[in-house]
Amino acid sequence: MVMTKARRFFWLGSRFAGSLLICLCTLTVLVGGLTASAHAQEMFRAGVASTVITPEQSMWMSGYAARTKPSEGKVHDLCAKALTLEDSQGTRFVIVTVDLIGVSRSLRDWLEKQVNQRYKLPPEFLLLNASHTHCGPVMEEAKDSIYGNTFYALSPQQIQRSRQYVEALQQKLLRLIGRSIENLAPARLAYTHARAGFAMNRRLKTEQDYR
Repeated sequence: MVMTKARRFFWLGSRFAGSLLICLCTLTVLVGGLTASAHAQEMFRAGVASTVITPEQSMWMSGYAARTKPSEGKVHDLCAKALTLEDSQGTRFVIVTVDLIGVSRSLRDWLEKQVNQRYKLPPEFLLLNASHTHCGPVMEEAKDSIYGNTFYALSPQQIQRSRQYVEALQQKLLRLIGRSIENLAPARLAYTHARAGFAMNRRLKTEQDYR
């Protein structure tokens, strides 16, 4: 086909205009995406706080039934840490982690009630996590215990000391959550994941196999 000069010019101009339109549309999408992404990042706030929860007195350590005496000192402090996240609607989610063998039901019940009353945080927006350290104190409480007298024959004095620790711990965790809320500031949220390949499940070995 023979193309006249005018028609060829029109054809080239149309291609240029089409390419320019595509570039402009692409640029608009990219800029819009970056703007939306930046706006989304500004929608969140985060606050963190930490506190030491090491017992001030010698206490039985939880986790090994073969222990025959209380702790004799410390190498590192036990800590509790809190992270509060808040979205653009003001909805908050609080994560608390403690260097303890576990979190009892009664400790959870007490803390979620106090946090709800003081900070208007519903129980379902409070996550408590324990590192399951075997170097933390026995958690003997009035209602239940975490590896308390189940494994250890604690004396009345030791039980009282453990319960006093729990009472002090309750107040520390309550203040800790409050500080993490006070520290809320604009934040960029990100996450990652990894595989811990050194862990293992404890299983009972029998003559035939494991169970």
